[in-house]
Amino acid sequence: MSTEHKLKLTMANLEEELELLLDELAEMRPVQAVVYHFPHPALEDESLDELKAMSVSVIEGREAFDIAAKHYTNFLAAPGYERDDPKRPSTKFTRRLPGLLAFNSANPLAIMARVARINRLKADFFSEQKQLDQHPDIRFEKLHSFFPGLVLLELKRKISVINEPVKSVRFNWEHRNNIKRVQSGQLVEQLESKLNDKYWQAGVASNRYLRMEKIIGELRKMPPNTPIRKQRPMKAIPIMKLNMEEPLNGKKLVPLPAHSPGILLAQSEPVKVTHLKDYEPPESRHAPEGFEVLDEHLGLYRPSE
Repeated sequence: MSTEHKLKLTMANLEEELELLLDELAEMRPVQAVVYHFPHPALEDESLDELKAMSVSVIEGREAFDIAAKHYTNFLAAPGYERDDPKRPSTKFTRRLPGLLAFNSANPLAIMARVARINRLKADFFSEQKQLDQHPDIRFEKLHSFFPGLVLLELKRKISVINEPVKSVRFNWEHRNNIKRVQSGQLVEQLESKLNDKYWQAGVASNRYLRMEKIIGELRKMPPNTPIRKQRPMKAIPIMKLNMEEPLNGKKLVPLPAHSPGILLAQSEPVKVTHLKDYEPPESRHAPEGFEVLDEHLGLYRPSE
């Protein structure tokens, strides 16, 4: 069976399982439904170190359920935009829709099994598409020739489901740092490989190319074993923290990613919710102790002199 056929079969099975899940959830009728809407980053925001300030809207009831249902099944880029339009929604960020759908389910194990199958199909699709080609840009082109407009990050996100009573839920924003350590000689090899990649060259602005050349020049002045710290703040993400009635896997407070509405199956009444607040970016970034800035935009730091 060809990779194309595998992908199309997995996609068809995923869409069928999602449709069945939404039918089952609609039949149960939610005890509570709430989602949070905020602007999706645009193409022009991709180069920013931090997201801009964002206003969050709270949506509840039937409208929230309908929005959640569409979110679970929509893996396509927003239509109606030119590819290079700076205002078009970015496809490098997943469309996040924090929220929850709470039910008093009479058959929770069936729903749990359905969600497990959906998440497994998502993982299968992501694994299968890697077989298209080793080079990510060629793989991207092939994948989108089969599935025009597909945003792989949208498809990859798993659905969270809990079958234990929850006392309260708190939504908030979380910042995480992506920290790596590398020697200067290794970093020179990595950056030069990127500079020589024709796919990377085709999609990068000239000022960024010149900045990379400048960084390489600075790195070459150092001994090749100089420790370099790569520390970039990951974009802020919404999370949900569940305060359980009884400990779940030994934990009373359970954090979950909130890229999609979480599904609660054991709620006889609405849960107490602390709503997601408007997003405000952090004030500043600081060099790690013992290091100084080599390039702030790329999050590169060298040992202090």
